[in-house]
Amino acid sequence: MFRRKSEGLDLAKAVKSLDILVLDEADRLLDMGFEASLNTILDFLPKQRRTGLFSATQTQEVENLVRAGLRNPVRISVKEKGMAASNTQKTPTRLQNYYMICKADEKFNQLVHFLRQHKPEKHLVFFSTCACVEYYGKALESLIKNVKIMCIHGKMKHKRNRIFTEFRKLPSGILVCTDVMARGIDIPEVNWVLQYDPPSSAR
Repeated sequence: MFRRKSEGLDLAKAVKSLDILVLDEADRLLDMGFEASLNTILDFLPKQRRTGLFSATQTQEVENLVRAGLRNPVRISVKEKGMAASNTQKTPTRLQNYYMICKADEKFNQLVHFLRQHKPEKHLVFFSTCACVEYYGKALESLIKNVKIMCIHGKMKHKRNRIFTEFRKLPSGILVCTDVMARGIDIPEVNWVLQYDPPSSAR
């Protein structure tokens, strides 16, 4: 994009006068697989600039981006306010948490068994990467019949909204996804949210 000139616009030259760069929800950008793209863009931007990087979580990937893309960073945390606010929030009374302990080589079989037992219901199944979503989504399709199984992840730029809208309307089914679906998403009548892979960070 920066190396190609089109319609008289030289983008690489234009951004040399950039004064302020804002990266909002940096953790989400990195989770969606844009780390390489962000680093490429940063290489084209002037070093003497002001950068605002906002993130809801402090993951290792965000820390790496801070070190690579910011000069003399100043960290501002709203942790205390967040903790105070969290004290006034309550877990929904109808929400129940469960976990299963099993050997690593038994985990996928246990997932298939659980989903087969709850066929008439609606599920979100979270995996850690886009590649895992693609792989396990196809595996589940071959093993669980007569159930609508859909996949969604950060690299599905054009399909994502269509898949999300279609799944919302389904009375039952399985949505295999990355944590691109973890925030601000309203899907009615979801019975089970399954976390297959452990989160990359406990923060």
